[in-house]
Parts: sequence; structure tokens; C-alpha cells
Amino acid sequence: MDIFMSTLFSLTAKIGLLISALAFIGCASAPKVDADYNESYNFSNIKNYYMIPDKEADYLGQPGSSLTDQRIEKAISFEMDKRNLAPVARDQADILISFHITTKDKTRIRNYNMGYSYGSYGGYRRSSMSMGYGSNYGNDISVQQYVEGQLLIDLVDPKTNNVVWRGIASKKIDKNWTNDERIDIINSHVSATMALIPGL
Repeated sequence: MDIFMSTLFSLTAKIGLLISALAFIGCASAPKVDADYNESYNFSNIKNYYMIPDKEADYLGQPGSSLTDQRIEKAISFEMDKRNLAPVARDQADILISFHITTKDKTRIRNYNMGYSYGSYGGYRRSSMSMGYGSNYGNDISVQQYVEGQLLIDLVDPKTNNVVWRGIASKKIDKNWTNDERIDIINSHVSATMALIPGL
């Protein structure tokens, strides 16, 4: 009986760790994306596209030659190909695509106090549980400074040269990412962002 209970406890603990790990992975990998667009524009008419090159004179997109930019451009092209949209010359394109990257220094402040409390950050509500020991019931405050990267993807009407859709993907930057992690993050964020294009 003791062996059975020990085995059952061990199995339960492993399952618990697996569930926790999967939950953590899911939260960590979920892209944070948003989009805005011109409601009067008919996106279903788009049949092809032109990727604006670096330092274009009349529209300042920035698909440059860095590894990150090459990966982003490849991910965007893959998403357009999934929608059966072909790259064409600029004067034949139904839509122009450009992207650029920005970074922001940000500060996250967390308040760890007794009991179960709710807080908000970045438009999302989160809960936290903290434990206190002894007779001191004061709050513990954690301050974290980090860099957030934003990928902005624009769809531009070639007839008016106006942006008709902008998608934004945000991610805390980790300098310790591997190459494979960087590629996966770019692909997932581009995919999640472009999924917000209405009718395309």
C-alpha cells in the first residue's frame, strides 16, 4: 500500500508539474497584438502585394538587410502566400506592405502583499498570491526595468499612399534568445498580427 501511495503521489506531482509547465509556456508564447484599420476600405479586393524596399522615397518603410528584418520580411511573405496573394511589381500591386521596429524602455512595478489581490498591467488583469511571515504585514514592491520591442506592419493603398491597416505586435526583449527562439517569436507575432486583417 505504501508503494502504491508513493507511486501515486509521484505521478500526481509529475502531472502537476507538466500542467504548470504547459500553462507557463502558453502564457509566455502568446503574442500580444493589436490592429487598427480604415473601415471603408475593402480588403477582400486585395489579390497581390508589393513589399516596399528599404528607404523608399515616398513611403518610409524599413525592411532592411539585418537578420531580424530579413526574418520579418520572410514571415510576412509566408503569410501572404498562405492567402494566395502573389508578390508583383509596384505599379501592379493592389496593396503595399511596409514594416518597422521600435523599442521602448519600460518599468514594471509589482506590489506583493498579504492575501489574494487583483492588479492590472498593460490592459490585462492579473491575480497574485503572496505569503507573509512574522508580524510584519507591510507590502513588498518589485520594480523591473526592461526593453519592449514593437513590430509595426502597415498596409498602404497605392492609389492614395495612405495607411489602411496597421498591426502592432509587442514583446519584452530578451538578449539571451537563441536564433531558433528569435525565428519562432517573429513567425508567431507576424502570423497573429496579420490574422487581424479583416476580410483577407
